Amino acid sequence: MATAGKEGTPPAQRNYKYVPAGIYVMRTGWGADDTYFHVHGIQLERGEVSSHSHNDTGHVEIHIGGEDILTDSGRYIYNSSCWKDWRHYFLSAKAHNTLYVDDHEMGVVPGVTRTRGVRTYLHAFEETEQYQLIDISHNGYDFMEDPIFHRRRVIRLTDNVFVIEDR
Repeated sequence: MATAGKEGTPPAQRNYKYVPAGIYVMRTGWGADDTYFHVHGIQLERGEVSSHSHNDTGHVEIHIGGEDILTDSGRYIYNSSCWKDWRHYFLSAKAHNTLYVDDHEMGVVPGVTRTRGVRTYLHAFEETEQYQLIDISHNGYDFMEDPIFHRRRVIRLTDNVFVIEDR
């Protein structure tokens, strides 16, 4: 990493599932023209340990042949800024490539502050000659009047055709 790939050898494993962190990454290789994508399955916690979490469970990033296709907006602004209302936007599901349901922020329990407790389940993380697949679900909208459990499958087919399926 320190030499931007000019020295050393690429890791043998291209695909990684960081289950405790909820980050799932697949790639076609390590070259500048290769493709990579990842899906966030962050476990949003309750209370103070949630301060570095975003409401972005199910967020997808896609990078094809040196080009960002879907990317994370980032946060850029902290609580001490006069723009902190924007900070809350950048932390929200609205600012990420994920599902946002009926003006309800994922993990929010009506009438209760700072309760998130979003949990993710990894259904599939697999690669064949025809496809790569990351399939997760989460309970981020189960506190709604009509509960929703969001399931997202991200599939990369040959020739870098992506299918994102939301249930």
